[in-house]
Order: sequence, then structure tokens, then C-alpha cells
Amino acid sequence: MAVATHGVTHQSPTAEAEEVSAGREVGVSSLPPVMVGAVNTVVAAVTVGLDPFAPGYDVANGDLYVPNYVSNDISVISGATNTVLATISVGSAPTTPAYGSANGNVYEANFGSNNVSVISAVTNKVVASVPVGSGPGTPAYDSANGDVYVPNYLSGNVSVISGMTNTVVASIAVGSFPGTPAYDRANGDLYVANDGSNNVSVISGVTNTIVATVPVGSVPRAPAYDSVNGDVYVPNYVSDNVSLISGVTNTVVASVRVGSAPGTPAYDSVNGNVYVPNSLSDNVSVISGMSKTIVASVSVGSGPIVPAYDGANGDVYVPNSLSDNISVISGMTQTVVTAVTVGSGPSTPVYDSTNGEVYLADVASQAVTVICGGSTVTFAETGLAIGTSWTAVLEGIPATTNSTALSFTIVPGDYTFQLAPVTGYTVSPSIGTANVGLTSYVILVAFSSLSTTIPTTQVSVVGYTEGFTVAIAMAAVALGFGAATLVLGRRPRPPSDRTY
Repeated sequence: MAVATHGVTHQSPTAEAEEVSAGREVGVSSLPPVMVGAVNTVVAAVTVGLDPFAPGYDVANGDLYVPNYVSNDISVISGATNTVLATISVGSAPTTPAYGSANGNVYEANFGSNNVSVISAVTNKVVASVPVGSGPGTPAYDSANGDVYVPNYLSGNVSVISGMTNTVVASIAVGSFPGTPAYDRANGDLYVANDGSNNVSVISGVTNTIVATVPVGSVPRAPAYDSVNGDVYVPNYVSDNVSLISGVTNTVVASVRVGSAPGTPAYDSVNGNVYVPNSLSDNVSVISGMSKTIVASVSVGSGPIVPAYDGANGDVYVPNSLSDNISVISGMTQTVVTAVTVGSGPSTPVYDSTNGEVYLADVASQAVTVICGGSTVTFAETGLAIGTSWTAVLEGIPATTNSTALSFTIVPGDYTFQLAPVTGYTVSPSIGTANVGLTSYVILVAFSSLSTTIPTTQVSVVGYTEGFTVAIAMAAVALGFGAATLVLGRRPRPPSDRTY
């Protein structure tokens, strides 16, 4: 649904421009976004405990829970101030926690002490310690039944913790060396990759039993779920491919060859692509969720690991564990738009949807690097002849293209914009204000040709969403007659982008 604000028509973050006008695809940029201000720069470095791992994010309070593997505690970082609010002692060798949205608790699996510390996000205190299997790893939360699924790497089973009672309600035998499950919101199943038995155990969230065992490649790692096509993407670390499991049939529907030593992918909910980091070939394979084929191979830094997707600006953040930086891939162009230097030994980043920032634990630096992600403003035009160059200026910074769209990545706020004149055309709007939050913002720009042949004895006012443009044609003069006339009519508003 399109909403008009300050004379500008803009869309929700999942809107896609797929209108075709005069053979041109509207709203698709051929260039990476222009970065404005502090976007994709480090805005804070927060000191935490020893050997911090990837944080867990609490969507309710906007805080980050950073597990410190060696100091056996959790650093709680405020998303509002980027400072440590609390340090919570937990079990031995804590891993990345999971957040339970129903009860507001954070579930921290302790690999060394074989238990799960349950932390209240309200008080930031441990409210329960739940014994589980041997070598528990990062849990997954089932938003349908409120249970937490803990993979026990050394005992080959999954402990199911009730979110209501914080007790184990089931212990499910799976394959050898299970990893973090992926939760399928469509069918309610959980997919557990067993890297020692080269298969995936499918657990029903309704019955807490195994409903399928799916053979995949060699040494599968934690999978990712595609919410649009319902497939589960399983990276196979040794066989260098990705197995695609259908959530409908629980069978492998495709096997996609990628780079060397692929890890857990990130899913881009806007373009439907899946980004697979290949840690030994130093690149990212981009798989189309629609065609189930490779659409790009993007070179990044050394030793890339699990990336994160930024829902506000559409970028993918790839930590390079050996080169101590993070490659930012544009979801529009599948190219690296910048590389941000971070601390030593970066781990998997986490996107904070409350403040639009990306949090990255630096294992060797004992700190968390905070990167300003920003939002995307896209100008989408209609009316220009194919190949015509046009320019948009946002807060004094120009960008020029001959495609139908161009984009800026900016820090949320209020920005003035203007459209530069194009010879032979009028444009609406020509100026305006964009009130940008943590959603993608689309400004529809309509160009109207002044050279169109206009019949005599008629007058037309061409209508747009943002206003009216009067086209005056001296048709009679051009034809050698002695009188000039105006043409009056109404052109409908250009079709808005499709919104899901």
C-alpha cells in the first residue's frame, strides 16, 4: 500500500517495483546506492568479556546479549546508548543465545556445563538453569508453540524446553553432531543439520518427534529458511554445495554448487536471494530463491563466515574472520559497496531492527563493534525515453543514472531533495522532503515530454499524485496556422509498486 507524506509517495520495506512502462522496468537501479553521512561506518566499540561470540537480539527491549565464552558471562548492551547495562554470570562456555518472544526470556546454552541459563530480559537476572544434553549449542525458538530447541552436539539429541515452565519436555534423538536448527514458520517444523551423519533431521513442532531424515552433502552446517518459497538451504562444508530441502515434501529439490567450505547463509527477504559465505574461497555465492541457481559470486575478504541481512537498507554484512573487516554487499547490485574495518577476529553480526545498527563481536579484541546501517531512499522514474540520463539530489548530494531508479543509503531523518531539469521534459515532484525512518523509502518521479504532438482545439492538464502539470502546446503555430490552442485532459496516477 502506498502512503503519501509531504507530497511524496513511498512504500513499505518489502515493496518491489516491477511495473513495465514502454518496455522499461521501473524502479530497478543498475548502480549501487550512494552512501550519505555516517552510513556503514563504525559508531561505537563496546568493551565486553573474554572471547565474545555472536550476540542474541531482544526485539522487545532492543538490547543485545553478548556471550563471553571464556569469562562465562553475558554482557547486555543497550541498543539505545551502546553501553553495557549488565554483566550476568552464566554456565561454562556460553554460546549465542535465543530470544523467546512469548515470555520475554533469553535462553543461553552453556557448552561446557551442559545446561541452559534462562535470563529475564526485564530484570537481566538468571531465573532458571535447565540441565540438557552434552555440549549444547545455539538454540532455536519456535514462535508457534513457544518452545526452545537446544541441539546437544556431543550427545546427538535435541532438548526441548517449554517456554511456559522452563523445563525439558522432550529429548529427541537426531543424527551425529547436530547444529543450530532452522525453524520453518510455514509448516512449523525444525531442521537440524547433523554434520557427523550427513543428513538433516526434521522435527515436528506439533508432536516433537522426527518426521523425516533427509540425506544431504558432506558435513552439513546450520541451514537457513527462505520464507517466500518455503525451502531450507543446507550448506555442506566439505562437498562445497548447498542442498535445498522443500518445506512441503521434506525432500531435496536442488543441489547448488558453490565455493569452497560454505557456511550458514543469510536470506534477503526483499530480493529473495540467499547469500552463502565460502570461507576457503573468500567469496559469497548468491543463490536466487526463484530459479535455485547462482546469480552472482561476490569476492570479499579472507575467511568469510555467517552474514547478516539489514532489512532497512537491504545490504548484507559479511564478516571476514581473517582480514578483520566486514564486506557490505548491496542487495540491489550484488556488489561490495564498502569494506568496514573492525576489531580482531570478527564473528557473526546481528542486525538491530530498533536502531538500524549492526553489532559484531570481535573475539580477539574483546569488544563489540557497532556499525551504522542506515536506510535506503530510492527515486523511481517513469516517462523518460530509454537511455535518458537524469539526476536526483538528496541533501545536496547528487546522483545520476540512465536507468529507471537510483538510490541513496542514509541515516534516518528528514532530508530535502530535488530533481534536476531534463531538457524536453517537465518533472513532478521537482522538490520535496523525505521523512526517512527504518524502512525503505520510495519516491515516485513522473517525467512528461514537452515534445508530444498535441491536437488543436483541446486543452489538457496532466495529473500526478503530487500535483498537476499544465502542458501548453503551440500546435497551430507549429503547423503554420494563426492560432495557438491548449489541450485539457487527465492522465491517471502512475501505478504504485506492489506491496506484500
